[in-house]
Amino acid sequence: ISQYSPPVGTTYSVYLQALLDTTCHFTMNCNVGLPTFATAKFSYSGVCINTPVFFYDSSTVTSGGSIISYNWNFGDPGSGPNNLSYMQNPSHIFTAYGTYTIQLIATSNTNCSDTITKLVVVSENILDTSNTRKIICEGESATLSLSGANTYTWSSKETTSSITVTPSVTTSYTITATFNWGCTVTCTAII
Repeated sequence: ISQYSPPVGTTYSVYLQALLDTTCHFTMNCNVGLPTFATAKFSYSGVCINTPVFFYDSSTVTSGGSIISYNWNFGDPGSGPNNLSYMQNPSHIFTAYGTYTIQLIATSNTNCSDTITKLVVVSENILDTSNTRKIICEGESATLSLSGANTYTWSSKETTSSITVTPSVTTSYTITATFNWGCTVTCTAII
């Protein structure tokens, strides 16, 4: 009897012949090998409401194998049939704020599957806009400020969360605020 452990994902033909006595022979030919195993992995980017969130597969398999199917569930049953995808690198649009459980099942060419789940938080873009409408007299100044974002860009080119303005006529000031998860919100203040 001989023993051999083939590398994972490799198939060998094995021929076995047994001589039971001088008149009886037994012969068998079969394929032997170990399956390829999948390890499901993914990353994502751009978690903003009403905007595509992109999912990137990075699943791996043992030597000699390949991933042959992807089964995504975005944990968003309200999106109907769009809650599922069978693409390698899909996108999904979340239309409500909340925490979603994303699941990927990756299957190898020997039908071995692995499942991974991750939580994705779709946060509300919250800005304090309590002072975006001001009435001032000519020659007076007004301070416009917003809070809650990571970066700010005003139409007047300032990049701080607040600016002081002294317009001589009614003027609109627009700010674009960017949050740490990549979403942007634009607000306009009229002075």
